[in-house]
Amino acid sequence: MGGHTMPSYRFFLVGGNDRYLNVHVCDCSDDAAAIERGAQYVNGVDVEIWDRGRLVKRLSKKTAPGAQPTPSMQDIPPSNI
Repeated sequence: MGGHTMPSYRFFLVGGNDRYLNVHVCDCSDDAAAIERGAQYVNGVDVEIWDRGRLVKRLSKKTAPGAQPTPSMQDIPPSNI
């Protein structure tokens, strides 16, 4: 008991008009690892990285993975998919 589990992050692929196209779920040790993982999904789409109801970062298809996040629906968590 009391074992520490890694957080499950959700990676939402975001298309035109901020519509969710797909979602991937992955366990990552922390936000930095999740951002690194999320960069793998940036292929012509934006990627929103969520830890439960908290937006960790939005990676833009137009910028490098290390760029500042693009504000988008930061106060509205996505519905459970």
